[in-house]
Amino acid sequence: HAVHIFLWEGKWVLCDGHTRYTAAKELGLKSIWAQVHCFETINQALLYSMKGQFNRRNIEDSELFKQFEILRQQEINGKKISVEEMSEKLNKSKRHIFKLQEVFSKSSKEQLKSIREGTSSINQVYNEIKKQESEKAEAAAEDFKKEIAELNENIYELKEERGTLNSMRRAVELKKGSLQSENERLLSK
Repeated sequence: HAVHIFLWEGKWVLCDGHTRYTAAKELGLKSIWAQVHCFETINQALLYSMKGQFNRRNIEDSELFKQFEILRQQEINGKKISVEEMSEKLNKSKRHIFKLQEVFSKSSKEQLKSIREGTSSINQVYNEIKKQESEKAEAAAEDFKKEIAELNENIYELKEERGTLNSMRRAVELKKGSLQSENERLLSK
């Protein structure tokens, strides 16, 4: 298999076949087969190299995430790369790309760093995010339950106060009626 090279700013750059190149060098070979590519931008060269890597082997999550971050910054014809295009370039399902996007957008700086350094997998961080979201939702539900309980207690107290006020109003009306009767009796004498 040939190595893949391209000319960039007057220098030949190896974009695929690093292991083959190193092996040939260690064997003392003076020349090896090379396929020359013409790329208009360095980003095109990166995309070509990434596609070769993804098509050949499974890569570590740290490398996948770095490639995802590079692709997020890429544009094709002035538009960001779509999920479908990213899926094709990274050789991953659309669902996996959505997961990567969610991890990228919702992770803390520490979580992102741990993925990049390979100390955490994408799935571990994704599960941490989901657990945190679940805990927040449970806490919000508990707060909501407490608020409902407080409102129910306030309603109960208001009903009791209304009952007390109604009893007092009836007592006042009875007293008023009895005072009127007493007043009429006194006036009639």
